Amino acid sequence: MKKIKKILSNPVSSMALALGFTVLVLYIVFKDNYKQILELLSTIQPIWFVILLLVVIFYHYLIGINLKILVNASGCKYTWWDGLLNAVIATFWHGVTPSASGGQVGQLFVFKKQRVPSSNAAGVLWADFVVYQVSMVVTVATLLLLRFSYFRSHFSNLFLLVILGFIVNSFIVVVLLVGVKHERLYHCITNGTVNLLVKIRIIKNKNDTMRNLNYQLMNFKQCADSFIHNKKVLLQCAGLQVARLLVYYAIPFLVVLSMNIRPLEPTSNAMMLLDCICLTAYVSMVNAFIPIPGASGGTEAIFVLMFSTIYGAVQASAMMALWRFYTYYLLMVIGALTFLLFKNFYHARD
Repeated sequence: MKKIKKILSNPVSSMALALGFTVLVLYIVFKDNYKQILELLSTIQPIWFVILLLVVIFYHYLIGINLKILVNASGCKYTWWDGLLNAVIATFWHGVTPSASGGQVGQLFVFKKQRVPSSNAAGVLWADFVVYQVSMVVTVATLLLLRFSYFRSHFSNLFLLVILGFIVNSFIVVVLLVGVKHERLYHCITNGTVNLLVKIRIIKNKNDTMRNLNYQLMNFKQCADSFIHNKKVLLQCAGLQVARLLVYYAIPFLVVLSMNIRPLEPTSNAMMLLDCICLTAYVSMVNAFIPIPGASGGTEAIFVLMFSTIYGAVQASAMMALWRFYTYYLLMVIGALTFLLFKNFYHARD
């Protein structure tokens, strides 16, 4: 177990592991239909590669603007460019660490180099996390209600994982909000959850876990005190988070348009867009249970399973290849280069 943890703690090893799982899944998905898949990919006009890249950049721009608003509200000067750099580097660290656990560590490093005090940075990250969680839960709940009966009938077993992922994310929001208003109830919930996880051997050291949870509650309460009364900032950030999610969820629709793919059952472009947004949100919910860096392997498989119900296996496989390239692998390359340049620039300046 220690050797596994050591491997996963190394970004290079984590990336290699992610690539290994991805190659395995791609082989399984592509082996029988690779000619048809490559033929579909070859039909894409060059302009679509540019459009997809711009959409991915715009997605990170929205994250950067959100960080700018939060940092400015904490009393520090911060530009949209600072936020964009922070967002791109955070995406890299999210992608190369198990369960996206390294993203906030990477952001703290960036904030430090950008001369944002650590106390302000911690509050900003907590505010960003909480507003994102609440926005995601509300957005996904809406999408679940819009197409619940249709998708439940098409893949009932897999849909149970979607619901479970939604419940886990909702539980996180409830625990955080309870922690601010009802500290004793918070301790009861966390104690009960930690005791259960200790019994089933998911958590080994109860005391360390409880200390960490209590420390995080303290940070969260300080953050809440700073931002809770600034409704304008909270509403702006919530709007940006919803926009960010919808942009990300809509990327497969652009992939569909780029290949001129039509669903198995004729429908309007508006319904195609809604289905792509819903399915991508559902894939994200299931990803919560995949601890591999970047949720590699599992993401590709789940995407194909879900989208093949509407577009067919060959089309869904081609969609997955292009979607995953732009939303993960290209970002890992851009993020790594950005991080190295950022680190060298600030090292020379300091």
